[in-house]
Amino acid sequence: MVDKAKYPGIRVTTNGNQLVAYHTEARLTDGGVFFPITPSTEMGENYQLSFAEGNLNVFGGSTLAIEAEGEHAAQGGATALSVTGRRVVNFTSGQGLPYAAEQYYHAPGKLSTMVVEVAARALTKHALNAYLALSISFGNEFIVSEIQIIGNEITKQYIIQREIQHQQNVPLDSTVAGEDRNRIENLGIFSMVEWQGLPLEDGTIILQFIVLESWRFLPGLIPFY
Repeated sequence: MVDKAKYPGIRVTTNGNQLVAYHTEARLTDGGVFFPITPSTEMGENYQLSFAEGNLNVFGGSTLAIEAEGEHAAQGGATALSVTGRRVVNFTSGQGLPYAAEQYYHAPGKLSTMVVEVAARALTKHALNAYLALSISFGNEFIVSEIQIIGNEITKQYIIQREIQHQQNVPLDSTVAGEDRNRIENLGIFSMVEWQGLPLEDGTIILQFIVLESWRFLPGLIPFY
């Protein structure tokens, strides 16, 4: 009977991001290059924490933590660090992986090897939407209980409403919501149009269309509808 384990380990209360970044990758790699994107942001932060604390990896070497300005920059930086012979890790999300897909074509041509830690996040068929990603991840089918229009101070409500085809009391359809957003944008009177789903405690969701009227940037040209 063994009274004491040869490698007892370190007792710690942790989550997956911390376990992967701080307790694993920061000890095995020479450098980490990353862009903070939900839900992998915490992995980059923990890797950078280990670097800031001056911790060495298991090979006795110092590490390098680089927060890039975007997904493409992060993958490009990881490739560059890799071709110098360093062990490198890149932290990203399910959405960030295809976003920087172009960079992944370069890595094999440069004989670049690295570890890419991907935090789970649903892939959406339209623009980034964290709310929708959560609904898909957990298998929920959110029913649209209300449709809201936010940001129109001059434009009449019905001008926007007639472009919205998504119905209430039906499951949220990201494709239809995205098409509605495009129709609103094609009116040509808004400098920004976005949509998002706001989950409620009762299990339903509010579909919101957020607009920014162009007249805010051109005060001499204020349209009236």
